[in-house]
Amino acid sequence: MAEQLGIGTTDLSKAQIINLGGYNGYSGKEIREDLPREKKILEVSYAVSEVDSCSACYANLVGALWRLREEGILEKLDVPIGIGQGMQGKTGRLGVGRCTKDFDVCIMGCPPDEEKIYQELKAYICK
Repeated sequence: MAEQLGIGTTDLSKAQIINLGGYNGYSGKEIREDLPREKKILEVSYAVSEVDSCSACYANLVGALWRLREEGILEKLDVPIGIGQGMQGKTGRLGVGRCTKDFDVCIMGCPPDEEKIYQELKAYICK
């Protein structure tokens, strides 16, 4: 489609390919290159109750959850984490983002950054 619009090519010999490397979500740690990004999301998504979340909020939550999983802390979480615009006006025990402001515990932000989510979830789980 890009080629048809005159803004790209399907001829890879003409393409300039720049490898940006993997996004690691937090400094000082490298993501496991042998594990596809989708698999990482699936491995932590069981902890999330998501309804219409924006990509920035969800990506920051997944990054924080992955860190907690690597530390062996995520498994201690006893409640699903609410996230997304579909949570507005609803209540629950634990939520991430401004859309869950009516939850008992809300990690506030729009979106909250990954470090904030990580720190507050870690404190919640380890309390």
